[in-house]
Amino acid sequence: MYDELLEYFGVGIITTVIGAIAINLLLCDAKKKEYNNPKTYIILFIVGIVVHFIVQQLNLDTLYCGKKCQARIRARMV
Repeated sequence: MYDELLEYFGVGIITTVIGAIAINLLLCDAKKKEYNNPKTYIILFIVGIVVHFIVQQLNLDTLYCGKKCQARIRARMV
C-alpha cells in the first residue's frame, strides 16, 4: 500500500515538472504569468495521479510492459 502511494506521488511530481517545463518553454511571457501559479501546479499534480490510476485500472501498464519484454525476447532469438 505504501509503495503504491509513493508511486502515485512520484507520477504526480513528474507530471508537474514536465508541465512546468512546458509552460516555461512554450508560452509567451504574458501567458506564462497567467499560468505560472500554484493552482496550475496543483492541477497538474492531480491530473498525473488520475491518469496513473486510470492506466493501472485499465491494465495499460502491463500491456506496454508485456510488449516491450516480448520484443526483447524476439530480438535475442534472432
